[in-house]
Amino acid sequence: MKYMELLDNVIFILYELKKTKGINWYCLNNIVELLNYDSKISEVNEIAKYLEAQGYLELMSEFGMIFVQITSAGLVYVEKNQIQRDLKDIDLDKVNIYNEDDYFLFRKPLLDIVKKMKSILTKNKKGKADIGKDVEILKLEISKINPNKEIIELKLYDLKKERLLGQYLGHIRDAIEI
Repeated sequence: MKYMELLDNVIFILYELKKTKGINWYCLNNIVELLNYDSKISEVNEIAKYLEAQGYLELMSEFGMIFVQITSAGLVYVEKNQIQRDLKDIDLDKVNIYNEDDYFLFRKPLLDIVKKMKSILTKNKKGKADIGKDVEILKLEISKINPNKEIIELKLYDLKKERLLGQYLGHIRDAIEI
């Protein structure tokens, strides 16, 4: 799928979601996943920012989960350009709708990454006491209702010394936008 096709499909799905489920904040991560487009959190964020800059959607980010809603300009874009897609292979019910009470749901992908980090440290017998505690602090801070991004940033900096964790630290950094 070409990148412009991906963007058009995202806007079209938001158009259909608005028609069927009303005005809500929908999870762009889920939409991109449903389109079978392999991407990192940072790329989904860039897609959202691009479409927001075009005026087609509004953006709200919550710890790696990017929620969007289509604007009037987005609706006009779909109708004016007669964008269509066969949705029979896409289950729109799998697209999460933003709900403040579901904060843990938004953090689950990050907590899964932290769990992988802990597993890597254990498998490689790199479970040095301080590093293990830093990972635990990172997990606890991400789990809080109002996490302190400064603490998360400090722990990511401390964990940077462990090369095995490098790719995971980048995912967390992208998700939290620090």
